[in-house]
Amino acid sequence: MLYQCNSLFSLPNVSKWNKNSDIEKIYYLISKRKSFTIALIGGSTHAGKTCFMNKFLNNNFISNCPMSIAFDIHKKSNVIKKDGTTVDLRIIDISDSSHRNTNWYAIYGRFIRDGIIFVLDITDKHSLEQLKKRIEEVKKLENMNFASIICANRCDLIERREVTTDELESLGLEYNMKVFETSAKTGENVNNAFEELIELIEQKINK
Repeated sequence: MLYQCNSLFSLPNVSKWNKNSDIEKIYYLISKRKSFTIALIGGSTHAGKTCFMNKFLNNNFISNCPMSIAFDIHKKSNVIKKDGTTVDLRIIDISDSSHRNTNWYAIYGRFIRDGIIFVLDITDKHSLEQLKKRIEEVKKLENMNFASIICANRCDLIERREVTTDELESLGLEYNMKVFETSAKTGENVNNAFEELIELIEQKINK
């Protein structure tokens, strides 16, 4: 399920800049990039973001994924976009304990570049509240321009669901982000979420 909203963060409008200016050239070069950096931030230790990432990277499901410590860096080349062209991704799996680190600001500032996927556990109401705190932390970063979406993971566990569709819709509206219900186990909406984020990133770059 997808709730349609705009993204939270935006790049400055460069449509009126002088085409011959240095800064215009810089933005032109950025727009031609073939690689993006995407950070994963979870709302709880067991949100399943590492399994979610592994499903996207390797198309397999590991029931007991090892938790990331501080951060893990992964790469995937030649990801096919909606328009049929490809892009390389660097994916940073940021540990859920990073926000308790006194240097969380530095960790976020170092690895948040082009996009963020915020991941919550649909079977844990506490995960929803914690994710809001993570989003508020990221909003404190200065001079950061990136696209972002929310993934409500573990949607296959219907009988254990605690976060309602209405709550997810409210979350998306509150933070002005698109929300996907995803499953690392079945793969539901995993690729769709990454494809959508890539498109949002390119929209910001090309503004």
